[in-house]
Amino acid sequence: MPASHRIQMTAAKKHGYRKIRGGGPDVRTALFKPALRATAGKSEFAAFYKRLIANGKKPMVAIAAVMRKIVVTLNARLRDASIPQS
Repeated sequence: MPASHRIQMTAAKKHGYRKIRGGGPDVRTALFKPALRATAGKSEFAAFYKRLIANGKKPMVAIAAVMRKIVVTLNARLRDASIPQS
């Protein structure tokens, strides 16, 4: 077997998961527990989490997606609240 094939096969067998590197670690830490709690209720976040799990996502990946959805939802609510009413 040529050396180039061995390198490709070794790379294919690499184990591990990606890490979340974007954003500040303080923000991720602050959002983790609220996201965990939001997945346990009957909110839209819980339904979103259950759908991701049903589609085969790992639980931690689904929680990270819920964290992002919380941020997007909060930003939208802040944006809509700051629009002047005429």
